Parts: sequence; C-alpha cells; structure tokens
Amino acid sequence: MVFEEIAKFIAWNFKVFESGVFPSRGYYNEKFDANSKRGKRAGDKLMGGWQMVFAGTQSDGKARREMHNFNRWWKCRDICDGCDAQNPALKNVDPTLSYCDFTARARWRETVLSHDQYMAGDNVSPFACIPGFRKELALRDFAHMDLLGYGRDLGAALTKSLHLRHELGEGLLDEQLRGLWGDLNDPENRTGRKVSGYLNAASVGMDNMYCVLYRWTSDS
Repeated sequence: MVFEEIAKFIAWNFKVFESGVFPSRGYYNEKFDANSKRGKRAGDKLMGGWQMVFAGTQSDGKARREMHNFNRWWKCRDICDGCDAQNPALKNVDPTLSYCDFTARARWRETVLSHDQYMAGDNVSPFACIPGFRKELALRDFAHMDLLGYGRDLGAALTKSLHLRHELGEGLLDEQLRGLWGDLNDPENRTGRKVSGYLNAASVGMDNMYCVLYRWTSDS
C-alpha cells in the first residue's frame, strides 16, 4: 500500500532526526559511498539541536479514510471513525446511536474512542509508526470539510430556510439576497469581519444550476 510506504519513510526520517546526526545508511539500509555528499556528512551533527515534531496529517474525507484505513466512514452504517454514531437512514441501525442527535445526552457521546482504545483495535493507521502519532492528529482539511463541504451545504440550506420563512426582507429574491450580502459585508456587523464571495439564486439552491456558495473570513 502506498500510504504504508510513505508512513514508513516519514518514520525513518523521524528516527534520523531523533539521533541528532546525519545517517550513514539510507532508508533501504543502503550504505552511502564514502565520497558522496551524504557519505561525507555521515555522523555530523544535524538540525543544530532542534527537534522534529509530528503535527498531524490533513486531508479531505476520502483521503483521510484511505490514508488511515478507517473502516467506518460517511457512506457506512457506522458513520464515524471516532465513535459508534450511526446513520439513521440505513437499515439495521440502533436509533439511540443516531448521529443526528446533538443533545448533551446523545448516546454516541459515551462511545467516543480514546487514542489508547483506538491503538488496541484491529485496524490501526499505518501512520501509527511515526513517533508522536495520535489518532486525534488525523486532521480534517478545513477547505474541503467546511468551505466546500458542510459549511457550503449548511450555509445554502440556512439561507433558503430564511427566504422560505420570509425573514430576508421585502422584494424579489435577488433583492433579498443582495440585502443579506450587504449585511454580511457591513463593517459594523457583529463579527467585525469581511466576507468575500457571492449570493445568488443558484448558490442557495433556488434554481436548476449548480453553483458554489462560499464564505471566506479574515480579521482585516
């Protein structure tokens, strides 16, 4: 598997950095020629006392599942790789474990896996061989998960809901959306942040075109 080889190579680099000196052999245990650049540096001090730290892996949902061999994912009955939450839309599910339950008493909250519990399981990520790896460091990419994922879907759904409830003001739909966009970009709004993007009928699912709704925020 490609990801297993990548993880082993990263782990080898970590061991080299932990040693504090340049290696005399390569990843495949090949000995460097004494006259080569790497051969001449073998044994020399490395990184000037700095240490290498594993900060995590980051990817979209599909790559995250493939990289870490997660056998529970969004198209499964067991929808979460970190707990026992289930998709109520599928067959043979436990209704008390529905991922749609966001209350403080939701039963899936009692099943959240700790790192140690995950490591004791049968299907551990190949990246677990890297010093410093923890399950919590299998990170989700913000751009794909929010701006192009949940955030886009929720933003469009909420905007459409506000329109259907007649909470976007008077006038035609385009006028309502222009007004909402103006409120989002108002420097005096509560967030104090600028928002870049656009709102139109397509982006909020009110016509037959597919159009991305996105929001980008900055402190400037």
